[in-house]
Amino acid sequence: MLKGTRVTLRDPELTDLPYFFKWHNDTEIKKQAMLYPYFVEESRVKTWLENIGSRKSTLYFTIETIKDNKPVGYTLFRDISEIHKNCMFGIIIGENEQRGKGLGNETLHLMLEYGFNALNMYKIKLEVLESNTRAVQLYKNAGFVQEGILKDEFFHQKTYHNVIQMALFRK
Repeated sequence: MLKGTRVTLRDPELTDLPYFFKWHNDTEIKKQAMLYPYFVEESRVKTWLENIGSRKSTLYFTIETIKDNKPVGYTLFRDISEIHKNCMFGIIIGENEQRGKGLGNETLHLMLEYGFNALNMYKIKLEVLESNTRAVQLYKNAGFVQEGILKDEFFHQKTYHNVIQMALFRK
């Protein structure tokens, strides 16, 4: 468990199922997080949650507010390479009313500290939609640099979108 001043990052639990089910079927979240674009059945999300700890190169955390112990999203490192000392970062603030309150920023910094110090990563990477300007700015403010743009990489609702590749290196 990782604890900040406003959020706790903890292992996902089956009691989180209603939240994950809702987030994985929210059209805006599907676009911004580049998730599977179609409806996901609750049984499939449940199976995913039940097996979440068995993925050797992926770590998931439920983002929970300290104030009311309510899940508001999740974050992860995937494709963790102990050989190359790098991984991919992802975050979803699933509760719309919690966006823009700094919870994503606090989560990002907790994850960066964990990734560089506990996991001994040299490079933490991410991909973000070019149109998601709020997220792009969050990552730039944290020190991420753009490494490239994947043109028309993500298809959502009959439109192609550019994806920015960014990275942050251990200092």
